[in-house]
Amino acid sequence: MSAAKQSGFTLLEILMVLAIFAIAAGVVVMVLPSDNAQLQRAEQMKTIMEYASERAVLEGKPLGLSLTASAYQFVILGNELRLIPESREPEWAEIDSERMPLGGEFEKEETLSLSPLPLNKSIDRPPQIVFMPDGTLSIFELSFSSSASGPACCSIVSEGRLPLIFNVRRSEK
Repeated sequence: MSAAKQSGFTLLEILMVLAIFAIAAGVVVMVLPSDNAQLQRAEQMKTIMEYASERAVLEGKPLGLSLTASAYQFVILGNELRLIPESREPEWAEIDSERMPLGGEFEKEETLSLSPLPLNKSIDRPPQIVFMPDGTLSIFELSFSSSASGPACCSIVSEGRLPLIFNVRRSEK
């Protein structure tokens, strides 16, 4: 009988330890910065960009991404990309898609920065990021921050090919 009691106490001790770990994990999650929603939106943007790159390969046409401080818009090259262009700028058209979010707005408290090119003043401007049919894409770093003066919480980096690199910067407190 004493072996049964000892076994019961061991199980009770294990349950107590698990409860302590669960409480500690809950406290850690509550203490983490509120960048979780922003990280999720940035990861979603990375996924959409990778999809756009793959779609450019499948379509055989360049796709572009126009970014402003508050919105984004994916476009596709409407005319042929000639070696000697007839006009100064290629014509970009809206994409027909049911699977890909073609445009959207960023949260009001979010601040984006793009390098080496600046953000567009208008969503109708030519895209800063281009996804080519051969699988290459523009070299860039798109950083997300929760305020204009605060440090970036994360960034999406392109080295000219997939995969895109997702960097998370933890705040130091």
